[in-house]
Order: sequence, then structure tokens, then C-alpha cells
Amino acid sequence: MVLTKISAAVALAGFAMAAGAVTYTPGTYTEKVNGHNAAFNVSVTVSKNKIEKIEYPDNLETIGVGRVALDKLSKKIIDRQSLGVDNVTGATISSFALKGAVKKALEKAGVSKDDMAKLQKNTEKYTALPAEIKTQVVVIGGGGSGLASAIAAQQAGAKVI
Repeated sequence: MVLTKISAAVALAGFAMAAGAVTYTPGTYTEKVNGHNAAFNVSVTVSKNKIEKIEYPDNLETIGVGRVALDKLSKKIIDRQSLGVDNVTGATISSFALKGAVKKALEKAGVSKDDMAKLQKNTEKYTALPAEIKTQVVVIGGGGSGLASAIAAQQAGAKVI
């Protein structure tokens, strides 16, 4: 069992090096950014080839929206080791603030321009919808007009999903 874990770790390390791992100067780098509600600090901890941790303890972003976005984005950035992740809908300003702070922190950590270009390539993959979908009613958007349309369609007997 121990041998298997060591073999897997060595194989993963070899893959990371073969894939052209990004190189950082290890440490913790902090950037102050303007969020949706107020300015806050973002601290990014990196090792030689990995973004280890992203923290934003003093943020005043909206509970349930901006704070959720910060948590989701920082997890995606760390999991994918990439800034090429989509912003969180409904929290665009918070999303841009976090990604901008991480980018500046990584620049302070000595990332090269070539490596930064790699870090910013889109990593999100989506399954394409069929070319044609048959329906009676389609409501685009969840704003006031979209919700009013969905309610009217439901009251007229349409199935609303």
C-alpha cells in the first residue's frame, strides 16, 4: 500500500514536470483590491510549482453571494492551478477582484510572462447542447421580465422547469 502511494506520487510529480509546471518564488504574497462592498486583502501562498492557499479574511463581500464566489473561485484556482476559470454569476465584481489580486500576487512571486499566459488560458469545459430543442415556451433570463414570463407560462398550463 505504501509503495503504491509513493509510486502514484512520483508519477504525478513527473507529470507536473513534464507538463511544464509554472515556477514561483515560494512565499505568501498579499494584494489589496476593491471588492463589491469594500477593499480587502487577498493573500496567496505558493510553493515552487504550486498555488497552495488563497485567503481573504477581511473581505466585506455580501454573505451568500460575494463570499460564496470568493470561496468557489479560490477552490477552482487551486484545484486547477489556473486563473482560467469562469467568474461566478451574480458576483462579477467580487470574482474580478479575487482573480486580479491572485494574478498580481503571482507576478510578485516571479511568474514569467509565458507562464502567466499559460495560467490565464481557459480551463472550463462545457458539454454542448443539442443543435435543436423542441419546446413551446422558452424563458431567457431570471430578472423581473423572465420571472414574470415564467409565471405567466405556468399559469397558462406550461411545464416550467
